[in-house]
Amino acid sequence: MTSIRFRSPVTLPLLRKGTPKPLPPDPRAYETFRVTQQFSDVDFYHKDGRLHNATDIGNFACGSPIVAMAPGVAYRVKDSAGALGIRIDHGDGISSEYWHLNRQDAGHGQAVNAGFQIGIVGRTGLGDVCHCHIEVKINGRKVDPEPLMFGGSLTVEDDMKLPADAAYFVTGTVGPGNRLRTDHTTTDGSEVVQEELAVQLIGIVTGGTAYTLPDGRKGNRWYVIRRGDTGDVRQIAHLLVTSIQPTPTLFSQVPLPAADCSPQEQTISQLLGKIDRARTANRGATQAQQAVEGALA
Repeated sequence: MTSIRFRSPVTLPLLRKGTPKPLPPDPRAYETFRVTQQFSDVDFYHKDGRLHNATDIGNFACGSPIVAMAPGVAYRVKDSAGALGIRIDHGDGISSEYWHLNRQDAGHGQAVNAGFQIGIVGRTGLGDVCHCHIEVKINGRKVDPEPLMFGGSLTVEDDMKLPADAAYFVTGTVGPGNRLRTDHTTTDGSEVVQEELAVQLIGIVTGGTAYTLPDGRKGNRWYVIRRGDTGDVRQIAHLLVTSIQPTPTLFSQVPLPAADCSPQEQTISQLLGKIDRARTANRGATQAQQAVEGALA
């Protein structure tokens, strides 16, 4: 069992949704944050009725600090709409994400403590107003962040964990006619996919009942996947997952050993490493230039 104590993601006072706050031009309006959208609310930005499954907090000015809610390792992320974010892995499958930042202050792969400034409030991506969209996940499944933002703790029981060698890394596609298992050691309770299914690859396990595909290929290596349509966790022969690609919001917690990776996965891992090294070199060059300019000022 793992228990982690969280804290407010802002250094200014944080008010619960519905709490009155001063309005501009009163200067006190800029000195508080307020919960503006809750976990169970219908998402403002989608018209299909889906729930928000996150907590939004906002104020009237971009630029206020956002801090880590708990210790962990920070990763810089960006979505397809251009939103900047920070994801923090807290260990034991617990992670938190902070989106729509105008600036990312934590380095990619940097260890941070609770209260460490990881960015500033912004409106990048689909953010129409200055706010921060916050998600908390246990092994990829979202939980309500709001109680944690007011000092709550999060407990993960042992039976909530994925296999010990599981690692978050990429997404992929499962074609129709392929079989998903609820347990890689047996075909009991398995199901056949009826149409193309987008999946999130959240782990990898070996062993169990070996498979033989119609084309004769055999193996006992399984992807642990989360279905894109229902969110249910299943297992599938790794050869049946296609269109594998890294996503901007889901980097590896633990890099897969090269011997265990397919050539495509190795290429992805190498590219991510090159991108991260380039970002690090660019940050170093920028910091050096700033230091020179500061010395000459």
